[in-house]
Amino acid sequence: MRLEHSHLRIASLRVDTLAEIVRQDLGPLIDDLDSSLWREVRRRSEYIDCEERPPDIAYRKMRPTGYLQLGIVNAESPASPWALPLPAGLDRERELRAELECITEACRAHYGPGLLHLLVLAILAPGGSVPRHKDMGHNRDWKRFSHHLHVPLTEAELCEFSIGDETFFMQTGGVYEIDNMRPHSTRNLSSTCRVNVMIDYCAEANVALRDAALAGAKFEVAP
Repeated sequence: MRLEHSHLRIASLRVDTLAEIVRQDLGPLIDDLDSSLWREVRRRSEYIDCEERPPDIAYRKMRPTGYLQLGIVNAESPASPWALPLPAGLDRERELRAELECITEACRAHYGPGLLHLLVLAILAPGGSVPRHKDMGHNRDWKRFSHHLHVPLTEAELCEFSIGDETFFMQTGGVYEIDNMRPHSTRNLSSTCRVNVMIDYCAEANVALRDAALAGAKFEVAP
């Protein structure tokens, strides 16, 4: 969604338990860059910018390095090459989902009722980067009418985020809305994986406008 500023911190949350669950349950899978998760992302990424590709892999041009999304909610179908479902059989999955509810509640508290159509763990490997891009490229109206948020869980202070001509570092537990209509990029400068919760949230006031825009009508976005 287009913002007056490149980014806005809307809340601060305690994410200690959530970060602990991620390290305990997902650490062995995401810290090992030769794990089945990373191998699958590398396989899927071979189809980036390819017109002919498997039906479960969306067309994308952007080429991130060391980037993986694990989806709790992902309404994009087919999914991006770097997007996978949350692995089955995690020991603390129920607790993980309960802890994530505090983040979705922060969205509802700030924007009012709405639709959550993306909630993923965005993982950036040591030295990994997401190149400069706009999210609107593959679904302009879906993204234009939704709030795009990041909540850092680990390595926030060593992960550089650039939006437009501004570069900054998030803080762990901050709930940041970013203007994903502007070109943006990120780099992990740390020696361990960075994990953010990443959300697309469409406030109820914008759901009908979004649907009408997808059908071809033109409307302004509510604040």
